[in-house]
Amino acid sequence: MEAAKASLQQANATHDEALIAQAKAHFAIAKAQFMVAGQIADSSQLLGRLEGLPAVGDLARSRHTAVDGIATMGAAISDAGQELADLYGQLIKPTTTGGQEGRTLLTVLDQTDSSLVKVRTDLDRAQKAAAQVDVQVLPAGQQATFVKARNTISSALAGLDEFERLVPVLTEALGGNWCPHLPHQPRSAGHRGRCWRRSSSCASGCVRSRGTGHGMGIGSHIACCVVSGESEASSAVVA
Repeated sequence: MEAAKASLQQANATHDEALIAQAKAHFAIAKAQFMVAGQIADSSQLLGRLEGLPAVGDLARSRHTAVDGIATMGAAISDAGQELADLYGQLIKPTTTGGQEGRTLLTVLDQTDSSLVKVRTDLDRAQKAAAQVDVQVLPAGQQATFVKARNTISSALAGLDEFERLVPVLTEALGGNWCPHLPHQPRSAGHRGRCWRRSSSCASGCVRSRGTGHGMGIGSHIACCVVSGESEASSAVVA
């Protein structure tokens, strides 16, 4: 994990794409190590027998749960790290010339928001796994490290919450069009459209809805955006 973090920091400073691949490899190795640790605990016959003994069963089970929780947490953080490495790779790529000079801030915002949705899913999984761990059953020398990692996950999720609140504002400020029915789907300035919504029971097509999604009644609705005269169906369901 530390090696992967160091590689990302160097890549950010030097814009060296080779360091991105190096970071992803470190994250992949870390994930494999966490998963192996969990598999060893799950397949241990000795641990299984200890869990069945009245005198030490509770202690053995709590330690087993801690190992599984930390293994799942570590694997999830590794997944988040690989997604962040991919995002770093996109952001440090040299800009290309063409009809538009380089990447716009709105394009960068689109890329960042899309990647961070996946990162959030991984961190949610890590947080749930960490919550299963009883810190008191960990060796004294490892307790502070675990608590620090758990707190870092919480801080990262809080930061993502704040970013998500800013995305619609930033998108509009940069000339994009934010669709309230399609979370995490900012529309670039070059693909501005009108936000529409369609009832799942309505066969006549989309009904324009410029509001926040209220007033359509109870039930399932399918969100869609009409962009450049063409409908882009979304898998998002608006209740």
